[in-house]
Amino acid sequence: DFEVWKKVLAGSYNSLGYLYSTMKSYDESELYYKKSISLYEGIKNIKNIEEDHTDKLNLSSSYNNLGYLYYLMKRYEESDLYYKKAIFSIEEIKDDRKSLTDRQNLST
Repeated sequence: DFEVWKKVLAGSYNSLGYLYSTMKSYDESELYYKKSISLYEGIKNIKNIEEDHTDKLNLSSSYNNLGYLYYLMKRYEESDLYYKKAIFSIEEIKDDRKSLTDRQNLST
């Protein structure tokens, strides 16, 4: 399944981004974090609130990692942007779970 392949590849890109950041190869790290984000953002059902939110958590982690990388690179405006994207992504999960619970309560 193509969606599963994208999830696995996105996770691998995120891991490579982390590896390169620990090696202080920041340009390589940025490249892999961006590839990871691009794939996670392209997953078709990432906004489906019936899912377990793993994809959104992984996307949020990639945003957070890129935010930290930009912090290390002293690119503070970009760091701020990606930290905020990570927070927004997590808040969406919280809102989705509340919405799902509310809908379940209405159906009973």
